[in-house]
Amino acid sequence: MDDIASGYRDSILGLLELIASSEEQRAFAGKIPYDDYASEFYCLWFDDAFHPDSDLAQRAFLPNELDTLRSFSVIWEREDTVLGQTDRSIGELLANANWCSVVEAATQAMARLKSRAT
Repeated sequence: MDDIASGYRDSILGLLELIASSEEQRAFAGKIPYDDYASEFYCLWFDDAFHPDSDLAQRAFLPNELDTLRSFSVIWEREDTVLGQTDRSIGELLANANWCSVVEAATQAMARLKSRAT
């Protein structure tokens, strides 16, 4: 894997770890204020970072890893349709059942990716 693909991989995994961790989300919110954290996190993942069909993603992840990330993305998109664009503090977002489903899906995706790495 080349340096660019490795950096992309690290970026995606770091973002997934952020979504999987309420503590990291609170720390993020403490540094960067937003009115709508759900939309901000969504944009970071779907608009800025994860493009599974790109050449870069293909170089950075094995096919089964991309499947895991795609599955996570599908769950997030489903939950996002319910979450909508609503101003919420980070505490309100973390208490939302739909967001908790996204966090749990990210946690499960991280566990699957880590188990395949060993």
